[in-house]
Amino acid sequence: MEVIRRGVGSADLVEVPLARSGHVATLDYDAELIFAHTAAFLTGRPAPPVDT
Repeated sequence: MEVIRRGVGSADLVEVPLARSGHVATLDYDAELIFAHTAAFLTGRPAPPVDT
């Protein structure tokens, strides 16, 4: 993950662990979490809490 962080050209970076998903996370248990965080980022609204 550190390599990705260094390569991103923005200081606005949030790491969201997807503990319940496999290889295709958008089709797995964490799909709603991914969609909610994406919508929050695009609209500037607060993201939902992440259960770790």
